[in-house]
Amino acid sequence: TACLKRRYYSLIPMALLMPFYWLLISFAAWKGFIQLFTKPFYWEKTNHGLCRNEEGKPS
Repeated sequence: TACLKRRYYSLIPMALLMPFYWLLISFAAWKGFIQLFTKPFYWEKTNHGLCRNEEGKPS
C-alpha cells in the first residue's frame, strides 16, 4: 500500500516478488551451511566458455 500511496507503481512487481527472493536466499544460505560441514573443501565452479577469447579458445 505504501507504493500506491506514494505513486511508485513501478515498485509493485518488485514488492510482490520479494517473498520468492527471500525463499531463494534462504535456500542458498542453508545449502552453504550444510556444505560447510559435508563438503568443506568443495568448490562449485561455474562453467564459462560461451564467449571465446582472441585465440578462439573458450575463456
